[in-house]
Amino acid sequence: MFSMARTPPPFPLGLRLPTWENLNLSCHAASNPPAQYSWFINGSSQNTTQELFIPNITAHDSGSYTCLALNSVTGSKGPRSRISQSLVNPVGKPSIRASNVTVTEHKDAVVLTCLTNDTGISIRWLFKNQSLLLTDRMKLSQGNSTLTINPVRREDTGGYQCEVFNPVSSGTSDPFTLDVQCQGHSDNSPNKMDEITYSSLNFNAQESKKPTYASPSPTATETVYSEVKKK
Repeated sequence: MFSMARTPPPFPLGLRLPTWENLNLSCHAASNPPAQYSWFINGSSQNTTQELFIPNITAHDSGSYTCLALNSVTGSKGPRSRISQSLVNPVGKPSIRASNVTVTEHKDAVVLTCLTNDTGISIRWLFKNQSLLLTDRMKLSQGNSTLTINPVRREDTGGYQCEVFNPVSSGTSDPFTLDVQCQGHSDNSPNKMDEITYSSLNFNAQESKKPTYASPSPTATETVYSEVKKK
């Protein structure tokens, strides 16, 4: 008795694979006698083995892969099994660009932009190595590529990172440190001592010799002139 099962091989509908990995697909069909197999990539006939192996896949290998099982005696064909495969490149390392490095609390705003050359990615933000918890002062652009903080507060001081990822890889930027200064912070800090210049002029009068005639003796006197100048 010759037969061909009507159940197609259990292929997933779609795959996302990283480039430069090996692709190994295997086709199975219940048939008596054993089925003969054919592979098609984007409609183009490939090898006639049960397994299809492609080493070091690239973006050129993306497309539709079809397996056809044939009973060589009856000529009956099993249902075609098709798998759609898309190749995804690993992401690179992003970087952060800031509108300001040093900002003043309750006064300034800052815009952080995640820079990357990759496409088809997702972006998330990290603060002090933890996932950033958004506040009502923070706003993300569509796609999360920019983070706006308006206005900044002292608790916003610290290291920010952006992470980009796709189904096969991820990359994280180096930390960008935001410095938030308090209002009134300047070189005229209350802890800074003023520089003061002192100048003085002294006049000394020596006691004169005792007079020969009767009169009140003059006493020694000293007059001091002082001036204080503040720089």
